Amino acid sequence: MQLRTGSGADAAGVAALHTHSWQTAYAGIMPGSFLTGPQSDGRVLVDNLHAHPDRRRSGIGRQLVGQVFAWTAANHPDKPVYLQVLDDNAPAVAFYERCGGEVTDRLVEQFSAGFELPALEYTWRPAAVRAAASPVSPTAR
Repeated sequence: MQLRTGSGADAAGVAALHTHSWQTAYAGIMPGSFLTGPQSDGRVLVDNLHAHPDRRRSGIGRQLVGQVFAWTAANHPDKPVYLQVLDDNAPAVAFYERCGGEVTDRLVEQFSAGFELPALEYTWRPAAVRAAASPVSPTAR
């Protein structure tokens, strides 16, 4: 067996493994309809975009968002991109607004530790995604 760091070329295989693992590990625990056919809402989710605190305001966030948009434009050109951010995270809210995100939902995020916080959903429509896409470098894939 060989262990290695994954690359963009591995994404489809990792996704298939993840799905199959859930379907087998949670059979009889979760509803079969959830495990065999959850429907996508037609959007691309950006989950947990982070930059090291020492690198904030250095342009790395813009580069990360540009790479996400480039990947989406290349692989899912007609899908919007969205993410959620806590309402009180003022620096992140300002960043996503500078990046052209539109507030498309206001929600309450529930945490397993037993508390709730207000959150915002930001969305970039496909045309905005294509316009803001950065060229994907071979090392970023």
